[in-house]
Amino acid sequence: MKRLLDLCLTCVGDHLDRLCRPGTFLAPRHKELLLESLCNHDKLTPSYLLSVTYNLFSPALKTIDFSRSSQVTDDLLQLLHSSKCQLLNLTIHGCPKVTDKGILAVTKGQVALRCLELRKLPKLTGAGLSNICSVDLERLCMYGCNRITSSGLSAISKTFCALSSLDLSFCSQLESSPDALLELPTSLMEFSLGGIQLKDEDLFIRILTRLPLLSEIRLYGVPAVSDYSIAQILNVIGAQLRLIDLGGPTTSVPLTDAGLGAISEHCGQLSSLSLSLLRSITGHSLLPMFRNADKARCLTSLIIRCTKFEAEVLLAVALNCSSLTRLDMAGMAHVDDDIVRAFAEHCRQLTYVGLKGCHQVTDEAVILMARNLPLTVLVLSGLNLLTDSCVYALANSCPQLEQLFVSGCSRVSRETVLWLTRQCLPRVYYEHNVPNPQGRGADS
Repeated sequence: MKRLLDLCLTCVGDHLDRLCRPGTFLAPRHKELLLESLCNHDKLTPSYLLSVTYNLFSPALKTIDFSRSSQVTDDLLQLLHSSKCQLLNLTIHGCPKVTDKGILAVTKGQVALRCLELRKLPKLTGAGLSNICSVDLERLCMYGCNRITSSGLSAISKTFCALSSLDLSFCSQLESSPDALLELPTSLMEFSLGGIQLKDEDLFIRILTRLPLLSEIRLYGVPAVSDYSIAQILNVIGAQLRLIDLGGPTTSVPLTDAGLGAISEHCGQLSSLSLSLLRSITGHSLLPMFRNADKARCLTSLIIRCTKFEAEVLLAVALNCSSLTRLDMAGMAHVDDDIVRAFAEHCRQLTYVGLKGCHQVTDEAVILMARNLPLTVLVLSGLNLLTDSCVYALANSCPQLEQLFVSGCSRVSRETVLWLTRQCLPRVYYEHNVPNPQGRGADS
């Protein structure tokens, strides 16, 4: 059910141009929430922007999140800078019109910035980072900014010696000079190198083992991942790791169950494990971890997208890992209602569930999840047994749902999905592409 606060903020956000100076009555946090909501719902239009900036931009703002919007431009970011706000957290994500000019403007003079996320900005280069000046910067994410080069990375490494989190996933220009990765600040606790085509296993081992404080590593799609390199790395830093993300058929000698045995052996505090597209993995070498009460209770996120991962191992996870909040079993055709039911009954904190391609799952299991779990993201693509019944259950029981993926669900109608989007509090991103829908609406 929607909170009164949500209803009030929605009403204010829809009538900024009609109310008498509403910005004077709004707390800074409410202005931040309204800006995020207006961005999410594509209301930063030229005709409405003057009302937005006049009422919501102020020196008191501390957190800005502009995500997935073509309405966010360099000019908008310049206006934000002109408000003289001193931000602690800034996120610009998937805004294709933003260039170096906009990032230079919005980061200028931000001496208190602690978290900066610049994700999937195709026009951003290393030059756009030159105004970042906060000595307190703790987190820097440049996921998918594929024009960032080794020289830009070296400048970051020298400037922010206290950085604790760095995401370089899919910064493909770094592949030409990977030695720059040996200059990273040793203060790093979280490090993502996903998608970087680094093939030298010895260099890969040196990069990671020289970072003594690491607790999270994301290494999906890195060719240097192998049984040998993972064993060497986990032997040094495994005991302190809380997150491991490995995936992708990236090596000539693929990662096997033997290599994963190092996770069970060395990692006693793991809270998140992701294994994707590892064709030979059955999961048996991980059973000692899943059946250990202390280790199982630590696990909050599990992503398994390995077609040979066995049902026995998944049931062990469901019965013992009651703290899970995120679960993804995409592509595992043997996952059925019984397995989903086990998770819905024993893992009541799940907010994210991915079942793409799990063709045996029916309405019964999805309705049980809707009733038992506080879902915000649900991936059901390709499940031909599902009907509108499960969508109605989600609309009635999951008001905080943010993302729904039902492409390929030919018995789910477009009208029902659209009705669900109007019942939920956040902006619901959905995908519902249905070939040959036989009279039912399909979103393209």
